[in-house]
Amino acid sequence: NGPTTRSDYAIRLERVFRWLVAHLDDMLDLRVLADVACMSPYHFHRIYHAMQGETVTDTIRRLRLHRAARSARAGTLMGLEHGLAQDPERLAARRHDAQRGTGCQEPMGEGGDRLDQVLAVVNEEQET
Repeated sequence: NGPTTRSDYAIRLERVFRWLVAHLDDMLDLRVLADVACMSPYHFHRIYHAMQGETVTDTIRRLRLHRAARSARAGTLMGLEHGLAQDPERLAARRHDAQRGTGCQEPMGEGGDRLDQVLAVVNEEQET
């Protein structure tokens, strides 16, 4: 007997996850990830979200924040800044807001506050 559809999808998504980890600093494209999974982009997006419980974008953001938090714990704050800067969608939105004068009007606070926020998110994810 061959693999079930669910186990076949799990194998394909595991391949995508490993690819994501290896290419976390790259500009990622849904079509490329779908190719890694040997699926159409539409089908890949639906299957990924259904099986993982989050979108690919959420997974990428979580992986980048986790890596940045690990770097911060090791005393490499530069790693934290690099990890936060590696979210192209968020950076584009911030640039757009800055050009239009919209967006967050409150100061971010000192670097330590930001580190505490990131570590709290990572700790929540590890507990669940």
